[in-house]
Amino acid sequence: IFGTALFAVSMVSNTILNYVLIFGKFGMPEMGIAGAALASAFAEAIAMIFFTVFSLKNVDLKKYGFDVK
Repeated sequence: IFGTALFAVSMVSNTILNYVLIFGKFGMPEMGIAGAALASAFAEAIAMIFFTVFSLKNVDLKKYGFDVK
């Protein structure tokens, strides 16, 4: 289920950001292919944040030797 959720977050954010940055919607400048590249980078960053937050909340860090105090 986690992999599916991560994929969904990544694809939805990429789709929305592509629309906004390629075509210049919602006050953003029209960037064309550069907007697509930027949108993909932002979508990956969003997916990384989602993965990190999910992992910190759901993985037993002590089991792997990470004692967070």
